[in-house]
Amino acid sequence: MGAWGVGLFSDDLACDVRDAYRELVTGGETAEAAKAEVLARHAEDLADPDEGPVVWLALAATAWQLGRLDPETKVRALELIECRAGMDRWIEEGLAAKREAVLQKLALKLSQPQRAPVKLKPKTRFFTDWAIGEAVGFQKSTGSWILLHVVAHHSHKTPGIHSVTKISD
Repeated sequence: MGAWGVGLFSDDLACDVRDAYRELVTGGETAEAAKAEVLARHAEDLADPDEGPVVWLALAATAWQLGRLDPETKVRALELIECRAGMDRWIEEGLAAKREAVLQKLALKLSQPQRAPVKLKPKTRFFTDWAIGEAVGFQKSTGSWILLHVVAHHSHKTPGIHSVTKISD
């Protein structure tokens, strides 16, 4: 995992925590169940003195934004900010003051009343009907044909299964 800046979500791990929590809540999980699942997925990271604070801070910020911050997560995040936990990488890079400013903004936000729970729309799931090996032809306005040959299926950021095609002119 890597960080590319001082921002709270300028870190691969923080983005993973945010995305997982949002996905779980969007999928119908309660805030408590989503939190438990995220913490379980990142159990190894939580044990690391540099990565553990990133998990808790990202979880707290995301839950607060969605109106679902629980008292335990709030207290844990505020304690981590206060004791400057996980700051080594920013101290080594000479970015400690900038990171601390980001964390103080987060502490201020977490101390304010949060909004009512935000209703999240489930992501549309896409599934292909095309089988691997299948070919589909389209005639262009010029009269020539384009052939799409399904060579694989792929599932990534957008939920579902998508066809991977090789295009022949």
